[in-house]
Amino acid sequence: MQALMMIDDDELPKDSTLTEKGQTTIPKMIRDHLDLKPGDQIRFFPLDGYVRMVKVKEPIKLLGCLSHTGITMTDEDIQEARKTAWSDGLNPDGEDTK
Repeated sequence: MQALMMIDDDELPKDSTLTEKGQTTIPKMIRDHLDLKPGDQIRFFPLDGYVRMVKVKEPIKLLGCLSHTGITMTDEDIQEARKTAWSDGLNPDGEDTK
C-alpha cells in the first residue's frame, strides 16, 4: 500500500486554474510523489465530490505478474470482478482503502 503524503502546512498545494481546454497544472509536490514525468498517463476516479488520480502503469511492467491458473475469464467476468473489488474497498491497484 502506498503511504500517505506527510506535508507541512507551508507546503500545501495552492489552487490551480482550469483553462478553457480543461487543462491544469499538477503541483510539483504531487508530480514528485507520483513520479510523474512528461508524457506519463494518469487515470482519474470520481469519488463523491473528490477525484482520485493515479499514474497509469506501463503494461510491460505488469507482464508476468499474474501466474497462469488455468482459469479462463471473459471481459464481462473481469469487469464484474473489478466492480466487486471496488465496492469491497479495494482500489484499482488491489490495495485496501478502508
